[in-house]
Amino acid sequence: MGGRSGTTADGRAGMTDTLPTVVIPFVPGAASPVRIVQAAKDLAQIRFLVPRGTSGELLEVLRQLAPCAEAELDGDRFVVPAELRDLSLAAVVTFAEQLLAPTAFLAEELSLPNNAAAVRAGALRKSGQRKLLAAAGVERTKAAAVRDPAALVAAVDYVGTPCVVKPDGGSGSTRTYLVSGPEDLEQLGRELAAAVEAGPMVVEELLCGRTSGPWGDYVSVESVSAGGVHRVLGITGKLPLAPPFRERGHVFPATVDDDLAQACESLAVRALTAIGLREGPAHLELKLTGTGPRIIEVNSRLGGYVDEVWAAAGVVSPVRTVLAAALGRPGALDPPQPSSVGWYWASHAPMEARRLLELDGLKEARRLEDVRYVGRNRRPGESVDWRNGWADHLALVFGSSSDHEAALATIDRLEQLVTGTFEFGG
Repeated sequence: MGGRSGTTADGRAGMTDTLPTVVIPFVPGAASPVRIVQAAKDLAQIRFLVPRGTSGELLEVLRQLAPCAEAELDGDRFVVPAELRDLSLAAVVTFAEQLLAPTAFLAEELSLPNNAAAVRAGALRKSGQRKLLAAAGVERTKAAAVRDPAALVAAVDYVGTPCVVKPDGGSGSTRTYLVSGPEDLEQLGRELAAAVEAGPMVVEELLCGRTSGPWGDYVSVESVSAGGVHRVLGITGKLPLAPPFRERGHVFPATVDDDLAQACESLAVRALTAIGLREGPAHLELKLTGTGPRIIEVNSRLGGYVDEVWAAAGVVSPVRTVLAAALGRPGALDPPQPSSVGWYWASHAPMEARRLLELDGLKEARRLEDVRYVGRNRRPGESVDWRNGWADHLALVFGSSSDHEAALATIDRLEQLVTGTFEFGG
């Protein structure tokens, strides 16, 4: 969200000024608490706000980093603690998908810049975004919201096949299905019905990407807004997806030419205006089709691991840029100038796998020259399920390379080194 603060003429806090206070509604999301506090150094005082009932372990971590308050969540709204009302606050910003609506309403209640109107208009729902984009003449993509399992077949008939069925408010490719034809719908009938019962789903036409060589056929545009003015920070490239729609990695800067970059940036700005997002970061995923970029979805938050990948490319932390923009700091939106190519790669199990038995190659991966970090997400004996989307990845590797060719070579080597043995079926 947005904010306000007093600064000197060159945009820096005065030597005797108290740093402005920014409230960060927090649950694990696109930025870790450590990275948030590091990004705010000499820029802002951070105060975390967490839903009451947050685990004691997480609370302990947060309180070691910055002051932290708890508050009840009443639906989509925080019951604002008195200790926040008594503070002179500059901004409210979140990096967590599930707290976007409570953050917008909290900022509104505290009379700070916010996205509350966009939330009320449906900007956080994929089906709502499609309606807003179509109404503004930005883009028309066939879509239908489904809140009753009985309406699923009619929604697929309306949209046509191939199509995608996914949660209306989800992220990370969780419970995201490809329906190529009537046989898929029949085979997935009970599973899709159960998914709809668990929460609203949306059926969308499948956007077909153009051939992009070794890179993915989609990108994400990272932006930040203040007072309804949108500024694109950069474009993040992708690796090809793991079936059906699981993300395998980012690369920054993206391998797009100037004309395509301009088309992506223009579409992103028009989309943000159409759905009414006025404050804070946004992460827009765009499919690169044969007729130009098309909108996959708009997320009013920083993209997951964008901060780490951009940092690996040698640019200012996007988390810091978001905080600075919320505080109205001049110079916060200068285009990044990467000194290298930052990337991450994630390993996924086959769709048919049900349990990880062994995961080999991580020690060897750590020895590769361009690798900066290797993390394990699943251990032998743990179950795996593609329906959990990105969250069920096996291992995560971050790296920094001299150029895109070197990055791709290291990623190809990781594909060979990091291999799993699985239990299938059942």
